[in-house]
Amino acid sequence: MVLEYIQNSIAERIGVEKAKEITLEFSFSDDKRMSEEDFFSMLEDLEEEMQVELLDYAWKFETVKHLVDFINRHAKKNTYY
Repeated sequence: MVLEYIQNSIAERIGVEKAKEITLEFSFSDDKRMSEEDFFSMLEDLEEEMQVELLDYAWKFETVKHLVDFINRHAKKNTYY
């Protein structure tokens, strides 16, 4: 659920038709299609959806995998890949 939500959110923001193209290795810093504003907007949406604080930890999220793992460890809801 978490991975799919993140894939859809990124794909929408960067204009990718197939969300599945966004892999766990997708790098927020290396992929220039996603602006810093888009990144923080996505984190805000995820905070609300997953009930976990993310903005204070934004510097930790280099890849989708880092973000998914963090959410799975800290979210109040039971979420999995």
